[in-house]
Amino acid sequence: MSNFITANQAARQLADGFELQAGVRPSITASKVEVLVRTGVLENVNPSGNRILLSRDQVAEFLDNTTYVPDYEAFGIQDPIFRVSVVEQRSNPVYDLSGNLLREYSGFDYANRDGLSEEEQRGGFEGAWSISDENAEFLVETNGYLLPTTKGYVRADNIRRIVDYCLIEGSPRKFFHTEALDENDPFYADAATGFIIDVAPGRESGIDFDPVVEEDIDEDIEQEGITQEDVSDSEEGADLSLENLIELKMEQIRQLDELIARKEAEEEFKGQVEDDA
Repeated sequence: MSNFITANQAARQLADGFELQAGVRPSITASKVEVLVRTGVLENVNPSGNRILLSRDQVAEFLDNTTYVPDYEAFGIQDPIFRVSVVEQRSNPVYDLSGNLLREYSGFDYANRDGLSEEEQRGGFEGAWSISDENAEFLVETNGYLLPTTKGYVRADNIRRIVDYCLIEGSPRKFFHTEALDENDPFYADAATGFIIDVAPGRESGIDFDPVVEEDIDEDIEQEGITQEDVSDSEEGADLSLENLIELKMEQIRQLDELIARKEAEEEFKGQVEDDA
């Protein structure tokens, strides 16, 4: 058997491995593997060829060093998670309202081929993100997680706690200030390790997990004297199930963030029209 495999074969090997690990099969495709190669997570052993090839050994090593987390709560997470999607690193400077440089690059190169400092690399995922003032303040108050992912892959030492945020020049987007995880944190792990999470397609960023919402819903159910069985089994309670209420809350958050994104686009278009006039 050849030690070289295609991106499609690597995707299947990874999905099989994580299914054995967690009992749940993640969605890993050849296109996702190709992005992991371009961002330096995995290495193309055929750089001069017409297609990407990987070694079975490096894929096996990646599996050994990566934990699939299909359920945040079951993993021990107790604070909100703001998940952001990062792809290839590129020059994209961002400044605060006083004109101070916050970051030089967006995205992330896991192989750090440009030799950036940790702070320079971190700037690629600390901002700038489309999020409402209310949600940004909520993440600061709860010391929520900033979780940067590339097609579901998260390098362990990239997961940070949000301690503050600031506005940026020329946009309503936010730039987060973060700190490293405590050693007792469930997400704390060696820098050489990582995680795989499930990411819904199409969303650049969003609050993926909010245990506060779940606790509030549980309290409401208890106060009304409704058991989980009542909510799940009765026709009257079907529309009030815990899962549905959580989905409703998350959908409201998504709609708010989408509204902000549309407003940004309108402002940018308006600015372009004024510049052209």
